[in-house]
Amino acid sequence: MSVYYYICFDKINKLKKMNYKVKKSIEYISKNQKATSADIPLKFLNFWKFDQEEKDMDMEIEDSDEWTIFLYAFILYKKKQGLAGFEIEVDEIIEYFEAWQVIVQTALLSKLTDVKVKPFKFFNFDNVLSMNFEFTMPE
Repeated sequence: MSVYYYICFDKINKLKKMNYKVKKSIEYISKNQKATSADIPLKFLNFWKFDQEEKDMDMEIEDSDEWTIFLYAFILYKKKQGLAGFEIEVDEIIEYFEAWQVIVQTALLSKLTDVKVKPFKFFNFDNVLSMNFEFTMPE
């Protein structure tokens, strides 16, 4: 038996737990759907990075601010495709979250080190599970 998330877009405001990190992230994502990895400010990448070691070990991913922010970006992307709602298996949405965390970490790597990554569309969830990165190493 599969368990599904059913997401109806008229309920999107319920995702907005209005702490500072989530509120500012939602404002940024709403205005910057076409942003590349190079465009994302460092403070947002740090907000969006899920670090289990910094969390309560009993905390579920789905209870985190990072999950709420990811889910908002994912739903907004689907909504902009003209969908009224969609169903997705729990395992699949978690797989998208984990892949998005790789994207967040890759963008952070490029901003914080000499290893540079060719900019990529940050909120393109069609390609998130098969994303390829182009790295440039320092000489």
